[in-house]
Amino acid sequence: MYERDEKLVLKKFREYLIPTILTSMAVSMSAVIDSVLVGNLLGDEALAAVSLSMPVIYCLNMIFMLFGVGGITSAVVAKGRREGEKANLYFTISLVFGTAAMLLFLIVAYSLLTPITALLAGGNAQMQILSADYLRPLLFTAPFLMISTGTSLFIRTDGSPKIAAFVTIMANAVKLVFCFAFIHYWDMGIAGAGLSTTVGYVFGSLLVIPYFFSKKRSFKILSPFKADFVSLKNVFLLGLPKASMQATFFLRTLILNSLVLLTLGSVGMSVMAVCMNVLIIANIFINGTIDTLLPIVGTLYGEKDHFGIRKIVKKASGLLFSICLILALFFIGFPQVVGGWFGIQTREGVEMLVPALRLFALCLPFLGLNTIFQSYYNTTGREKISLAMAFLNNFIFVAAFALLFVKINENVIWLCYVCAEISTLLFVGVIGMRISRRENVSRLLLLKEEENGVYLDVTIPATIEDSVGLSKQIIDFCRENQIDEKAANRIGVAIEEMATNTAKFSRAGNKIGRIDILVHIKENELTVRFRDDGVAFDPTQFRPEDETSGFAVGGIQVVKKISKRIEYSRQIGFNTTVMTFEKNVSKI
Repeated sequence: MYERDEKLVLKKFREYLIPTILTSMAVSMSAVIDSVLVGNLLGDEALAAVSLSMPVIYCLNMIFMLFGVGGITSAVVAKGRREGEKANLYFTISLVFGTAAMLLFLIVAYSLLTPITALLAGGNAQMQILSADYLRPLLFTAPFLMISTGTSLFIRTDGSPKIAAFVTIMANAVKLVFCFAFIHYWDMGIAGAGLSTTVGYVFGSLLVIPYFFSKKRSFKILSPFKADFVSLKNVFLLGLPKASMQATFFLRTLILNSLVLLTLGSVGMSVMAVCMNVLIIANIFINGTIDTLLPIVGTLYGEKDHFGIRKIVKKASGLLFSICLILALFFIGFPQVVGGWFGIQTREGVEMLVPALRLFALCLPFLGLNTIFQSYYNTTGREKISLAMAFLNNFIFVAAFALLFVKINENVIWLCYVCAEISTLLFVGVIGMRISRRENVSRLLLLKEEENGVYLDVTIPATIEDSVGLSKQIIDFCRENQIDEKAANRIGVAIEEMATNTAKFSRAGNKIGRIDILVHIKENELTVRFRDDGVAFDPTQFRPEDETSGFAVGGIQVVKKISKRIEYSRQIGFNTTVMTFEKNVSKI
């Protein structure tokens, strides 16, 4: 008897993890090295000005999250439900509407740059000048960020994680080269750091152009006029929790920067800049894991594969918690080394940095868990919980604890981060218990199984022998659940033909693949879902004259004749075929 296992799903997670972490590393380390260059080449004041400018960058990221993350999440779920036209519409909304929104942001922010930087600097004239010099060229990054990074999200989901990683890595490598050249050789000061970011993303935009001419891509640009209110609403709803994180980062940064500047001065702002860069380093692994997890979870959620979702979330959570714990221990153990990276070497700066960084680093393991759950809830239709987590964790809790600790002792203000993370996890636990009681769902992942029908969920090695064994098991399962013998035998034949084709042609070299099969007996029909990660094979498109292709097309024709309908989709390297059969043999 075959049983379901998680090997196929976890194999896909491992396949995507390294390229995605490399992509995240390119973005994060680019930002960190940017700060290292600014701190070491231009001094503490310039580093503090970069930190003061972060609210504007959060606004830019907010628009990207709304359209980029909202678009890719909507498209992934639509693909999982085999709604190809909707997926293309979300692709169009993400890139066309997202780029237009970025251009509007550029125009507005550039025209209001003087009052914006005056607000950020809090009356410090030198900080205002430095911030304005940094932001003025950086604002032109906006549309190119959407084009390069937004398209890369779809390239990765389209089964090419290495190409997506290459685009992002090269864009940020170019950015760093020009950052050093602009500051060190061309004496452009802090403006060179801002301009280099724009140059990097212009280069990244050029790299994604070949994707739009590729015949292999599954996402197509449609007319923007096909976008309707419902589609826009779906993109906004799924992008809103991530966008709201950036909005709350904006509010949080305004409050904490004001408190730190007021109580600890410019040295405190330099320490804050180091803590934010430590957070960026942790985000290499946090964002890399999340960006690997979400396309797979979105696909599985669209296919209602709750077993796969549970296994992959458990794996990702354990992995990310361990990595963040190791990072926290390093930052706690070697705070002076980290400070030295960013040019903090004065006695006053080191004395303030050491305890501050140790207190701040405590938040990292809990941050990893919170980010996974917030992103997971957003992908699986629990957008309100995700939105509440973002608002509470990144603004309400952290601001409240910061104000409390400043009154106690300004030097322990850094504890506000870990307290906010723990409070958010407690919130998730409480709200999960309430929802599980009210809706009869699992307590943490909040998944509800369909109550109608009977299921058989199995995994087999992709071999011809196991295909025959699978057929026998499914025939027995059908008979046990009141499917008459003739119908059960014909369904078994169809499944054996599909499994045999997959077994023959899904191998990568000498490695034997695996096939996940879900049989669902409903009131009036029976559905069978096949999933493998072999070569692309769409059984709905093959005809008898295609026999020379090597696929057992004759067998596929048998499947077509005895099934009610066949649907196929390919996403993140998975082939998914769903066959529907009548339960009544006279209708088969």
